[in-house]
Amino acid sequence: MKRERIFKTFDGKQFTSSADAMMHEYDLYAEDAYQAHREEMATAKTYAEARRVLTMIHEEVEVADKGRRPNEFHERNRRSAAGRYE
Repeated sequence: MKRERIFKTFDGKQFTSSADAMMHEYDLYAEDAYQAHREEMATAKTYAEARRVLTMIHEEVEVADKGRRPNEFHERNRRSAAGRYE
């Protein structure tokens, strides 16, 4: 009987697909970045200002995301899987 692999995210949620788990973490990074710049986004008076804030949010998410993926994400799940199957 084949066991399903479980991928855990840093906030404790579990997924059977590594892609779903990675996207969940990416969404959390994006939400944090958006909340940090919410006031700045709300006061943007032109499209260019709003675009600048969105670009800044995107860059922050990319930097945060690169710090964890893919190596740390897969290494953490590989270790937890090894413990389950030993």
